[in-house]
Amino acid sequence: MTHLAYDIKAERRKTVVKMLDAANAPQTGELVAVGAGGRTIQSVVSGTGVVTATVEVYGSNNSFSSGGALLLTMALSGTASDSAGDYISAEWPYMYAKLTAISGASAAVTVTLGA
Repeated sequence: MTHLAYDIKAERRKTVVKMLDAANAPQTGELVAVGAGGRTIQSVVSGTGVVTATVEVYGSNNSFSSGGALLLTMALSGTASDSAGDYISAEWPYMYAKLTAISGASAAVTVTLGA
């Protein structure tokens, strides 16, 4: 039984890539090619004092980091840090994240994609 549980757990592992890495100003992250299956998205803002950020995640059938379809918007706000996440079942072949707003002392945003 233990061996079977381990095998099931191993099959469920996802590859995690950074779409934005410690971004501290509005910007569009790198385009990520994504394989089949659902995706998990996590955004984290951290800094000193009150920090806020807005992140948009896009899917695209083209290999351009513009003109994609808006899939979700995450509004982050907290003291020193905040995080948000979501699951996307649509199998877009390309995805990218866009930091549209950020504020707070030393505020930085990292967005990861698990696929």
